[in-house]
Amino acid sequence: GALLSVLLFFGPLQVGTGIQLDLNAYVASCFMVATGIQLVTFGVLSRYYADMTGILPANSRSDWIKGNISTDRLALNAGICLAAGFLFFGYALFTWAGVGFGSLVNPIIPRVVVLGLTLIVIALQLFFSRLSAGRAANSARQRKKWRRKFQYAQEGGMSKSGSGLADRGKITRFVIVGVGAAVLLFVLTYVFALLGAPPFAGSAAAYAIAFAVALHGTTQLDFQVNHQPSADIAAVFCVQAGCALTAGAVAHGSVHLLGASPLVMSIITTLAASAISFVLSSLWAFAPEN
Repeated sequence: GALLSVLLFFGPLQVGTGIQLDLNAYVASCFMVATGIQLVTFGVLSRYYADMTGILPANSRSDWIKGNISTDRLALNAGICLAAGFLFFGYALFTWAGVGFGSLVNPIIPRVVVLGLTLIVIALQLFFSRLSAGRAANSARQRKKWRRKFQYAQEGGMSKSGSGLADRGKITRFVIVGVGAAVLLFVLTYVFALLGAPPFAGSAAAYAIAFAVALHGTTQLDFQVNHQPSADIAAVFCVQAGCALTAGAVAHGSVHLLGASPLVMSIITTLAASAISFVLSSLWAFAPEN
């Protein structure tokens, strides 16, 4: 599927005499790619679950999976695919808007639309696969957690001052990642606006990229102290998807209703999206009960 989609992306492919593969074959090849990734992901997660629960004995393949495949990497790859999908789809939408949403003469644009939608579907598959892998790992983590609590009670635990320092360090890293993501959102929104991208598509894509970078930064910095889940992942996904749409809507309204310049639009979009993300994350996704 991947090979066929690459061959058909730039135009029809002549196969033999009187046989031509065009857009329909390209759509079918993209379906093959999505299906293949889903099957491979399902197989990897099944082996991961079997190893975590002891259903199957460990071997070299399971050791490689544990060493190279993690729930955080699945979420990061899902964010990258989602951002790329939004970029391709936004480019096609921008091109379509350039002809007044009329007929398109460029044969590449329909292929770009299909590619963007395929990447979005793959991103959703990877993200929800991450949820399944997380549930599989949680049972093992729970057992380890109780063992640690038992050892903690026996050894007398750690001092309150040390715990407070660890918490403050974790908060500091979280703030650094959040501020960096906000700055990246502002820069990308402004750059996309200068490049002529539609306010809605450009701002939504900028938020998706900033979220993917923030997710990677949070994984590398914030959760190094404690790898236990700190949020309801489904709630995080809903909050961030809503914030991406909100960023696009605010940018669109700022330009078309308020007549804001690209710089002012970028500032308004960054402030609004960051505030909404912080409030919803604090009250819902990262609430104490989650």
